[in-house]
Formats: sequence, structure tokens, C-alpha cells
Amino acid sequence: MKLSNENNSQKTIALLLFSGTQLAVTCLLGLFLGSWLDEKISTSPVFTLIFSFTFTIVAFMNFLRTVKKVNKK
Repeated sequence: MKLSNENNSQKTIALLLFSGTQLAVTCLLGLFLGSWLDEKISTSPVFTLIFSFTFTIVAFMNFLRTVKKVNKK
């Protein structure tokens, strides 16, 4: 039984580490995508702010959903 609990803990840690990484990558993706679009259209901070804010909100919602799922187990 002890091996099963350790395996479950390792899966939980791996899931949370992946979710944290996914959160960071999603936020950076929004930043770079908005910056690239601003550069192409010549609208300085507009799309960078919009995409950064939107992608960050979506990333946090996904992270919180994962944390809630882990807490149910």
C-alpha cells in the first residue's frame, strides 16, 4: 500500500509541475504574440497588453482547474 501512495504523490507533483510550466509558457506566448502583432501593425502597446492580459487570465483559470482536480483526489 505504501508504494501506491508514493506513486500517487509523484503523479500529483508531476501534474502540478507541468501545470506551473504550462502557466508560464502560456503567459509568455501571449506576451510574444502581442508584441509580434504590435510590431507588424505598428500599434505599440495595444496588442501586447490585450494578449498578455487575456493569455494570463486563461492560464490562471487552467491552473486553478488543475489544482481543484488534484485536491479532489
